[in-house]
Parts: sequence; C-alpha cells; structure tokens
Amino acid sequence: MKKIKNVKEIKGKFTDELDITGFEVVRRDESKPTKEALKGLFEIIFSDKGEEDKDVKESEIPDVKIRKMKDHLEEIKSRMENPDCVEDIAKPKPIRKKPEEYSVPYTVHGILWSNNNLDKGFGYTDSKPYIIHINMLPEKYGKMKVKCPVSDKEKLYTERKLTRIALSKDDNIDDWIDYVDIDKHYQKQVVNKVEDILNGIGLSYSEVTNCERQKSLLDF
Repeated sequence: MKKIKNVKEIKGKFTDELDITGFEVVRRDESKPTKEALKGLFEIIFSDKGEEDKDVKESEIPDVKIRKMKDHLEEIKSRMENPDCVEDIAKPKPIRKKPEEYSVPYTVHGILWSNNNLDKGFGYTDSKPYIIHINMLPEKYGKMKVKCPVSDKEKLYTERKLTRIALSKDDNIDDWIDYVDIDKHYQKQVVNKVEDILNGIGLSYSEVTNCERQKSLLDF
C-alpha cells in the first residue's frame, strides 16, 4: 500500500518530516536520483505556505510550488551531470547467476561486456553491478558491439549493439562521464518516476518544467 502522511498528523505536533510508505523513495534498491527527486517533490507538495510566500495570494500558491518543483528537478539533473560517484547516476542491478545463464542474454549485455573488457566478475564474485547507459565508448575499446551467447551448448554467439555497460560502486565515474547518456538516465530514473506523482495532483512533467499550467476547456 502506498501512502504519505505528514508526521504532524501522526504525532500530534508540527514537523517538516513525512511518513512515506510504498514509494521508490523508501526502497533500498532504488537509485539515489530517484529517491532524492521523489522526496523533494513530496516535501514541496505537502509543505505549508512558507515565510517567503506570506504575501502571495492563496490562489497563487500552487504556481509557487510548481516553480519550486521545477528548481528541484533542475538541481537533480545538474547533480547527475556532475556526479561525484557511480551512485549519483546509476541504479544497482542484483545479479544472482552467471550472465551467460540468462534466457535472454541481451538483457544483461552490459554486464557481459564489462566482465570481458573491464575484468569484472559480475555474476561470479561481484554481485551488484551499476548499469550505465552510454552514447559512445573510449576509442581503445573499439566498436560499440557485444557478443551475446545464443546457445551455450553449441557455443554460438550473436553480435549486438552495446547501449550500456556495468560498473562497480567504487569505480571512478570521472573516467566514464564523457561517454554516459545522462539524458537517458534522467528520463528513466527521474522523469518516468515523478510523472505518476505529478499526474496525481493534476500536473504533467512538461507543465512543471515550463512553469505553466495547460488550460482546460473550463478556462475559456
């Protein structure tokens, strides 16, 4: 069950904290950008009118909050564009067997590539690869191609386009940031996650980022 409550309602006293259940923001396996994006939105949505809004008319408060949401999401993207570590952009993907044993090996092709080219042991010794979507590879690795097994018994392989790789939590993200598809990470981990929340309060992602509500027929 998904629910959000202001702790004020639970403990009978005012606090800025929220009690959140069932959303990605409290899931341990969710990415850091997702958690921060959702937590910030919830705080804005459920916050009372702040001191800086005291002169704003009641009817204008939703627009004030929209601007705060826009600033918050822009800050999240900026941090993703300038990450300090792998966790700042990527989500861990638990892998419980050898990548070659997956029925559709292409779904773990980034893990296969990293095991073969970066001396990783995902599925063998390293258990939590962080999936990194890429636009290109450093020249020393050649073409953006990866061999995926078709039949382990017959040792058959097919060559597929490489769209992602896998890194460890402690890898230096600075070595890869020029090759990362940040827009795709932002879309998957932030935009796709916040859209349902925004739709639930009558907004769309584009309305928030443009700071402009779309007019309905009732507005004409």
